[in-house]
Amino acid sequence: MRSYWEIRSFHSTSGEVDMMIFAEAEGIAELNNLRNHLEQLPKLTRIITHSVLEERIRR
Repeated sequence: MRSYWEIRSFHSTSGEVDMMIFAEAEGIAELNNLRNHLEQLPKLTRIITHSVLEERIRR
């Protein structure tokens, strides 16, 4: 994951979702390119994408 400059943070989670990745891209095309690369990972079974509308707190 370190080789993808768009990935800002990468977290292991509990529950139905195993990992949460926060990424920033210049636009939709770049985000889609990142998704295409991640989909090629052999153990990855599903990607769910959500867009952040507004950051409210950063510490």
